[in-house]
Formats: sequence, structure tokens, C-alpha cells
Amino acid sequence: MGEDPLLRLEAERTCISGLDECEVAAFALDAGIARSQVYELIKKYGNDRKTLLAAAQRLTDSNRA
Repeated sequence: MGEDPLLRLEAERTCISGLDECEVAAFALDAGIARSQVYELIKKYGNDRKTLLAAAQRLTDSNRA
């Protein structure tokens, strides 16, 4: 029996690759921030998707205030 492809896809979505411009662009669009900001967040916090989403949320919240 082979590996469940859905589990593999979920595991791949836990991190953001700063080397994949399409992935960075998609994350930026989802998070409502610029691609350059995604790269800055990856440098500061690493590539964990949950951490980056939380940081992006704080960033957008501070821009609205």
C-alpha cells in the first residue's frame, strides 16, 4: 500500500519555501501582504506556515491602526 497523497500534501503545506516564487506569491495574496514582506517574515521567523500567518496578521493589523 502506498503513501496517502492527501497526507503528503498537508505536510508540504506546513512550510513556505522562500525559493519558490509562486508559493511566496500565493502566500502573499492569501495573507494580504506584499511578496517582499513575505521574504522579510521568512528571514525573521523561518518558514513555518502557522508562524508566518500569525506574523502576517499582526503586520496587517498594525497597518490598519
